[in-house]
Amino acid sequence: MEDITQRLKDACEACTKTYTAWRAKSSDHTAREALMEAVHELRKVAARLEIDLAVADRQQNPNDPIPIPSHRAARRGGPGAQGPADDIGNSVGGDDGRPQQRAPRPAPRREEGDNASASASSGGSGKPLSLKRSSEND
Repeated sequence: MEDITQRLKDACEACTKTYTAWRAKSSDHTAREALMEAVHELRKVAARLEIDLAVADRQQNPNDPIPIPSHRAARRGGPGAQGPADDIGNSVGGDDGRPQQRAPRPAPRREEGDNASASASSGGSGKPLSLKRSSEND
């Protein structure tokens, strides 16, 4: 924790100094870059602090479920929301917001004596269609 405290102090000081330098010369490109680097370092320290807070929470309450981050919960419409709907309003998502796999529809069963569709589609010859190329003489 002392490492984070020192990093936080250093990052805050650097950010404050570069900010005042940038405000004095807002048109200076190098002052702007230095400020952006200082802000980035401050973000990194803040992220490390958030990670340490989360680890400390998990150590204190190991049986509590890990909460869904707010950006993920908002995408789903909040906690307990149904998944997205398709064009006709049916829910296509599972409880976790992921799309559900739909089982393929079975092909219609044909009876052995049902050659009416085969003969109609093959020009009435009664032979099933073939994908082979053949000449007119066949």
